[in-house]
Amino acid sequence: MSRPATSSSSELLRAHCAAISKEEAVLREGGGKAGHERQRKMGRLPARERIGHLLDKNSAFFEVGLWAAYKMY
Repeated sequence: MSRPATSSSSELLRAHCAAISKEEAVLREGGGKAGHERQRKMGRLPARERIGHLLDKNSAFFEVGLWAAYKMY
């Protein structure tokens, strides 16, 4: 029988989850302010804004490819 998780292992898991959430927030910026400005100069909307225009108001949206090509470029 396995023993219950210790507080240190749950603290470690919480720390990993917090780090992942922080990285996801950075990824959701989609190139940051400079990237958004560059897109607007070319007459384009940033990707998540374009998607926002396509979705119905207050509809649920789950982004599957957030981590696609992570650290490739």
